[in-house]
Amino acid sequence: MVHYRSVTQAVIAVAALCVLGMPNVSLAADKAEEGFVSLFDGKTLDGWHLMNGAKFVVEDGVLKHDVGLGWLRS
Repeated sequence: MVHYRSVTQAVIAVAALCVLGMPNVSLAADKAEEGFVSLFDGKTLDGWHLMNGAKFVVEDGVLKHDVGLGWLRS
């Protein structure tokens, strides 16, 4: 027989640990290591080359593949 109370408590505990760990991930993303070079500025395709007829766009800070079977390279 499954103990539903134990399962519920385990799910709540795992969810709480995930939520508590989230702030650490965002803080780590803000710190750039020495020598780190960002390939994407979140606004433009500057420094990127569209290959084989591909069309990429920047929407909400994200690179999106719009049309074509090509690729994008830096």
